[in-house]
Amino acid sequence: MHAWVELIHYLDASAWPARNASGEVPNRTPFGIGDLAHHGVDVTFRPPLSGLSAKVARRVRARRGELEYVEALVSVGSPGRRSADVVLCWDEFTGIPAAGFTRLGGPPVVSGVQLLTDPDGRSPDFLRRARSALSRMDAVFVQSHGMMSVMSSLWGVRPEKLHFVPFGVDPEWFRPVAGVDRSLVASVGDDPHRDHVTLVKALGEVRRRY
Repeated sequence: MHAWVELIHYLDASAWPARNASGEVPNRTPFGIGDLAHHGVDVTFRPPLSGLSAKVARRVRARRGELEYVEALVSVGSPGRRSADVVLCWDEFTGIPAAGFTRLGGPPVVSGVQLLTDPDGRSPDFLRRARSALSRMDAVFVQSHGMMSVMSSLWGVRPEKLHFVPFGVDPEWFRPVAGVDRSLVASVGDDPHRDHVTLVKALGEVRRRY
């Protein structure tokens, strides 16, 4: 099986081998997607746009709630996408546009969902496009059990299309190091679902214990 992978615009998969070799990232491909080869799935990553196309795409994203319609439209004409067995999108910002263009033909779309459990603040146009795209996707995956019921009840995703895929931690790369300051609890990243309340509680627990 061949999967055409559409990542969000600022991730360039071609840079990952060098970043991995330098110890900056744990895998040779973003999110370890390339490891799907161990399960009989070869992947090709959509290349990022450049030049004028990138500028136009940036303006369209700003007007469409960061949905990557220009990137998806350019991708539709790619021989790599047309010959793929499936289009794999990591999040809804790539998945919604990719599914929207399935009416032009091409392989089925499988997409992850990260933020649709928080519809507040989204424009009616964004929500309409999201609901339509979800109905067109062949499968939807989430990385939190709590999102399963929300995607089913709020967005109408049928149970047979909805899948939980845990987001694992690579134990060979993320290892404890000597000399760790046990009075320090840190959270790195910009995930809007990060549980800051639990983080603060953890700091209090560390101080009580140590």
